[in-house]
Amino acid sequence: MSKPKYYVSRQIVRQALYVSALVWITYATYWLCSNDNNQNVLDPSEYSIYDMNSEQYILQQKLHPPEPSSPSPKPIKKPSGDFKYHSTVLTLQTKMITNDDRGIDKHSLIYNDIFQDHGVDSVFGNLDFNQRCDLYFRNLFSHDHNWVFDPNRQLNDFESEEFKEFAKENEEAFKKAYEEIDSVRVSLRQFISEQWLQKTAVVREQTMSDYLATTRIFNKCYVTNDNKDQIKKNEDFISQQRQILEQSGKQVTPFTNTKFESMLDPSTYGASKFEYRVYPWLSRSFPIYERWTGEVFSNPPNMKQLLKSSNQESKKSINKKASKTQSKFLNQLKNSSNGKGIVISIADKHVDDTVNLIRLLRALKNALPIEIVYNGDLSKESKKKIIIAAREDFKTLPRSFNNVANMFGPGYFDPNQHGLPRQEVWFINTNNVLNNSYKEKFQGFANKLLATLFNSFEEFILMDADTIIMTNPEHFFALSGYVKSGALFFKDRAIFSRRSRGDATMFKKLSPSIVDKLMFDIPIMTDHSLKREFFKGLHHYMESGLVLLNRNKHFSSILLMQQLNFITTITNKVYGDKELFWLAFALNGDEDYQFTDHFAASAGELTPAAERVKSDGVNYQALEICSAHPAHLNPDDGTSLLWINSGFRNCHKANSIDYGSELVLGTKFKNIKTEEAFKAFYSSPLRITHAIVPPLSPDLGLLENIEGEPSGGWMLEGYCSAYMFCGYSSIGGKTTSGESNKLEGKLVTFDESARNLFNYLGDIWVGIE
Repeated sequence: MSKPKYYVSRQIVRQALYVSALVWITYATYWLCSNDNNQNVLDPSEYSIYDMNSEQYILQQKLHPPEPSSPSPKPIKKPSGDFKYHSTVLTLQTKMITNDDRGIDKHSLIYNDIFQDHGVDSVFGNLDFNQRCDLYFRNLFSHDHNWVFDPNRQLNDFESEEFKEFAKENEEAFKKAYEEIDSVRVSLRQFISEQWLQKTAVVREQTMSDYLATTRIFNKCYVTNDNKDQIKKNEDFISQQRQILEQSGKQVTPFTNTKFESMLDPSTYGASKFEYRVYPWLSRSFPIYERWTGEVFSNPPNMKQLLKSSNQESKKSINKKASKTQSKFLNQLKNSSNGKGIVISIADKHVDDTVNLIRLLRALKNALPIEIVYNGDLSKESKKKIIIAAREDFKTLPRSFNNVANMFGPGYFDPNQHGLPRQEVWFINTNNVLNNSYKEKFQGFANKLLATLFNSFEEFILMDADTIIMTNPEHFFALSGYVKSGALFFKDRAIFSRRSRGDATMFKKLSPSIVDKLMFDIPIMTDHSLKREFFKGLHHYMESGLVLLNRNKHFSSILLMQQLNFITTITNKVYGDKELFWLAFALNGDEDYQFTDHFAASAGELTPAAERVKSDGVNYQALEICSAHPAHLNPDDGTSLLWINSGFRNCHKANSIDYGSELVLGTKFKNIKTEEAFKAFYSSPLRITHAIVPPLSPDLGLLENIEGEPSGGWMLEGYCSAYMFCGYSSIGGKTTSGESNKLEGKLVTFDESARNLFNYLGDIWVGIE
């Protein structure tokens, strides 16, 4: 029988079926393996982390099983930090960190997530700087989809339900413990609050640490990442790490994203999105810039174009190609700064001092523009007063000018023009830069912090309205400390006032960690900060009446400064804004700042020897100057006077003094016999013949002695509404052991020309003709 036309033998059919089965098995095996491989990604369109019945969800749980009873997103983990003891981390630490004298190290919890899911070698051996930034913020987002730096969050919230429950559960035990205290200085509620603070200290410190670490990293990754110098340093940093790992013989494993990381859309955690989370208090609007002419600008003015001045050159070095990974508003704000000028933060109550300061600046032939920064609280009448002081003819000089005319030269005063040079004044209203929910956070001292961020200058002198400078403002920018670092700070009076040792420990914990350094090249805190008397326990360290800053060079530190203002655990440990300036630098890993060598001096006239007599009739060895004005010597020569604070009257509170109370004090100014004489003295210009920088004991303690000499460098007197301090040229003397513990300070005697200058400037400021 003949075979059909399309007949196929059984053997051929069996072979075809065999091949088909083999192909199917091969494909199935490949599919299973590929889905079990950490390098491949599930199709997000086919997968939901919330579909617990899907095969994909079951597979995900096998690959990354959750911790028991853990909700999604990832639970908060304790900062175990086991990765810090990995051989690669230890190798990099040894090679890249010379000294670590902090004695403690606390890192962001996000690193725990990163190194739980990724091998240490794979991260350090494969990822460049931008990829590390991406990894950190992907994990921050997956750690907590709702993460935000919340300025309203109270870490010491005694009205919370948690605190109330804590107090109720332990009420009887606390009452018993409270009753057993020998010396009761606080109420029962205060006692319970202290117990709560101790209980929650670990969580509170970790929260602060996470906040500040994320701010530091965000700023470096997305705000200042267009700086050419920073880009080059980052590239060298990554190259150095890879070279160290290669030389150590490390076998670097490939880096692969987790399934969860791979499913995240970059738009959810990118720079522009996270800017809103790190800085939710910003409205992302520029302040209103108003010139004295009435012209209004909605963006920072270009001073070079407007003023046609050679001192308004910009020194930025920017890589515009980095724009794709930038924080939009903050980067634009940073890059729009230009020129050089003076910044004064005021409200209506500071207008009289501001008018006097502008008169002083005219007398010093200031040619820099002045920006008056306010937070919606400066009236039209106040602006008018300031403009009149800056622009009206100034042709009448005090008689004291005759003694200094030769110092200023022939072109100083032109009676045929405007007399003393007019000033270029601008008003900057920062009210609209703040989100309405957080406007109350920037009141009082905090206005100065806003002024550092929203003035238009690249380089600036930030002054209080009652600050008095003794030389042309441009001289400050030539000081060696500023030229070297772009940030120059001045020390406060070294008053004997101690802070808790726990303060120093807390600030060390909040500083950049070892892993911050190894991941992002954010330096750990060094002796440049740690050896300062603040960390030894001195309560007041910085005097913020005058600050010199290069905003482009230190923009990220200025941003961190704003964030510190929201953390009450920090602000409760400092007075006003004073310490926040330099602490922001230290906590940002930016130790490229300088302090002057000397602490503040007491400037004025020496107390007459006839009034410096001990009870036994012997004169004190220590000389004394009693003054309400902290004074600051030139750090480059150590002898000339740069500036003082608290105005130029003998007492800046002269208009609000109870003169009857001042008169009966009787310990100083014994030649003043009536209330009228006291008022005349307080209202008159300070006369400066000498300055004393009192000594400070190395251990910050008092130097008790049997000679009756001062044991500390400063003594607060009740005069000038208790704003007057007496400073002493030496402290200590012979002790009960027969030895001497005497320490000498610094006495400066100003020559006649300097005294004449001070007299002239004082007369200008006060308005004496």
